[in-house]
Amino acid sequence: GALVALPAGTSLAEIVQALNAVGATPQDIINLIIAIDQAGALYGVLEIR
Repeated sequence: GALVALPAGTSLAEIVQALNAVGATPQDIINLIIAIDQAGALYGVLEIR
């Protein structure tokens, strides 16, 4: 898989843009955002509907 390195303070939109650029699927992106949230590295509240 591809390695995507982003600096601290990167916005969620920038993360999604970078993941799209390396060909991540929508499900990959969702799973990664959930993992970021579970790691306590997401500033905000993740709400999945």
